[in-house]
Amino acid sequence: MKPFLLFFVLLNSFGGFCQQLSGLVLDSLTKKNLGNCKVYLATPLIDFNFEEALPDVQEKCYWYEGNYFLRLANTVTDSNGQYIFKNIKPGNYVVISEYDTPLRASISGNIKVDRKEITVKRMYLMVTCPYDITKDQVFCPKCKKINKVQPIFWGLPLYNENGKLIIKGKEIDISKYYQAGCSPDKWCNPSRHCYRCNLDF
Repeated sequence: MKPFLLFFVLLNSFGGFCQQLSGLVLDSLTKKNLGNCKVYLATPLIDFNFEEALPDVQEKCYWYEGNYFLRLANTVTDSNGQYIFKNIKPGNYVVISEYDTPLRASISGNIKVDRKEITVKRMYLMVTCPYDITKDQVFCPKCKKINKVQPIFWGLPLYNENGKLIIKGKEIDISKYYQAGCSPDKWCNPSRHCYRCNLDF
């Protein structure tokens, strides 16, 4: 093969693998860019048994909402919230962004990277809690009244031998609390409930 023809074949071959996927990670409430977020390029693992996988495969696994993903590459967003993956083989991927724990993560699936385009994906994470606005508010934001508002009690109630609710070692009258059950989020939960409007805030 002639030198220039060999060079063309090599260039054309590597060109298919030199694609780029980039994007931004933003706060879903404030829409501000989030720096220092972990971002993973991954692919879903179908019918995967974690216990039977080899240790090196287990280390690359990422568990999210009941599914396993294989991490192919990882990076961190810069101060502008931007991330970038270079030299990606064309194909379909998922991108996982994580703020400070897997419990505060977001995933975008079916991202197609082809040979001709630079793929850009914008992702949103709930970092700013929407309930922070009303956490010190004693009246309902809807009806503006306080007579039907009670503090929310999250979790499984603990009672003493007298049938009194115990919170932080103190007896509490449970009738003064709205029992909401298990907490849906470790960082962001409403603190009060309005019976009139059936509204948590």
